[in-house]
Amino acid sequence: GGLIAGLVTLGVELIRANKADALDSAKRQDDRQLGRHAFQREWLVALQDAIHALWMIREHGTPAEMDALLAIAKIQSRIADPDVRALTQDFLTENLKRSVGGAADPASLAKVTGIIEQILERTGELIRETF
Repeated sequence: GGLIAGLVTLGVELIRANKADALDSAKRQDDRQLGRHAFQREWLVALQDAIHALWMIREHGTPAEMDALLAIAKIQSRIADPDVRALTQDFLTENLKRSVGGAADPASLAKVTGIIEQILERTGELIRETF
């Protein structure tokens, strides 16, 4: 009788320990995922802010434009989403063309505006996914 009771107790304790380990592992995984989401959210918001700042600089004309482009390129390197990275690269390329070639024609401005809208839409989606 005592042997069976001991085996049952041992079995119950093993099951309890396995459940505790699984719960702990799941919590660590959730914590890592939350950390990744927070990291991406931070850089997606920074990208939105930097693009907006550059656009305002463009509209009002200031020598800080190249600094803003460099800041966007730095932020781009921290974004995991390939669509946002590609759109940001398109944005940077179009802005560099404008910097080299001078004033932009209406078609170029429309293209850049379209790229900005796509970036803001996609980053907004990604930010909402991280909550």
